[in-house]
Amino acid sequence: MRYVAGFLCVLAWLVAMSPTVVRAADPAADAPMTLLGEEGLSRLLDRVQAGLSEVMTIRAAFVQEKHLRVLEQVVRVEGLFLFEAPDRVRLETCSPYRSALVASGGETRAYEEVGGHWTALTGGNTDVSRLAMAQVAAWVRGDLRSASGAFDLAATGESPPSFCLTPVSGRLGRYIKAIRLTLAEDPMRMVCIEIEEPSGDFTRMRFSDEERNLQLPDTVFDASVPCDCSRAKAHPIPGSQ
Repeated sequence: MRYVAGFLCVLAWLVAMSPTVVRAADPAADAPMTLLGEEGLSRLLDRVQAGLSEVMTIRAAFVQEKHLRVLEQVVRVEGLFLFEAPDRVRLETCSPYRSALVASGGETRAYEEVGGHWTALTGGNTDVSRLAMAQVAAWVRGDLRSASGAFDLAATGESPPSFCLTPVSGRLGRYIKAIRLTLAEDPMRMVCIEIEEPSGDFTRMRFSDEERNLQLPDTVFDASVPCDCSRAKAHPIPGSQ
C-alpha cells in the first residue's frame, strides 16, 4: 500500500498505545497557539461528535502528500475514501497507482492492481492495518476521544474546529511529533489529517467533494471481493439528509 500504508501504520501506533482518557494539553508546551481549557475542549468534542452523529455513509476524494526533507518534490497520491457507520472503511488509491485497503466486520484486506488485475497483498501486519482503519473511522464519525490518552489532546481552534495531538511518551515521540486534525462546519466534516515527524517530514491527507448518506453497494466493503469503487454507483438513503 506504499505511502497510504505508511500513513495508516503511524495511526495504528496511536491506537495501540491509547487508553480512553481525555487529557488536556499543557498550553505552555505549544505557546504560539491559543488553546481551550478542559471544559472548552470537552464542549468542542461534544459539538463535533453531535455534528457527525447522523452521518451514515461518506464518499469523498482524498489527496495525500508526503513531504520529505531529502526530496524537493512532494510525493502525492490521489484516491477515494468511503465510509459506512460505524466502522466500514475503504481507501482506494487511483493515481499514480491503483490499490485498495478495505476494513469491514473486523477484517482488513489490501489489494493492488498488477498488470490490469487486482491482486491480494500478503504479509505485513494486518492487526496494524485493522487498528489504523478503526481509528480513521472513529475520527470521521467525530469520536476524537478514542485517540486520546497516549497524547495530550488540544483544541487549537473552535471555528472551524481543529485539534493537535502530541505524544505523551518519549517512545512514541521518537516517531511522531504531532497529529493535527482539521474539520469544517456546515456540515461538520473532517477535511485534513496531518502527521508531523520529529525529523520535519510530514504526511498530509486532505478530503474534498464529500457526499454523505448515500446508499453504497455492499460490494464496496466486501473485503473478499476487490471492486473498482471509483466507478461504483451510489444513491441517496431514503429519509437521510
